[in-house]
Amino acid sequence: MLRIELDDDPSGSDERARLFSPGQVLTGRVSWSEPKAPGQVRMELAWATIGKGTTDSRVTHAWECEAPLPEGQASFSLTLPRGPLSYRGRLMSIEWELRGWLGARPSGLLGLIAIAGEEPARLPLVISWSDSPLSGEDLPLEVELRGWTDRLSKS
Repeated sequence: MLRIELDDDPSGSDERARLFSPGQVLTGRVSWSEPKAPGQVRMELAWATIGKGTTDSRVTHAWECEAPLPEGQASFSLTLPRGPLSYRGRLMSIEWELRGWLGARPSGLLGLIAIAGEEPARLPLVISWSDSPLSGEDLPLEVELRGWTDRLSKS
């Protein structure tokens, strides 16, 4: 089992997303307890779009550490990116998470078959300048429509 803990966790043990500012330094530790030594721990900070249309995602930070014993812990520190900011809209959302795996991260179809049912440890995050994710109501109408205006002018 892998556990992710933050040093400055504004919401404590609450399961809701933790709120952070862009550029803030995030520190914490990962701890594990397994019957056998996992060999390594892999961590990622990533965002993904959720909702209608094409899903997009990016890993902004990734790191690994050795895990030569069945039980242990490792510290981490990273500077959160300036964007994209967390967003919750009617048609789509941008969600951030810190996630980790024991052993090598699966890649490709063979990796997915080999670990069917295993999920990474996940810690949802909100990266925002305010006390919540941005929403469609936070943006001026011209910003929301700018993409449509640009598309219409190119037609």
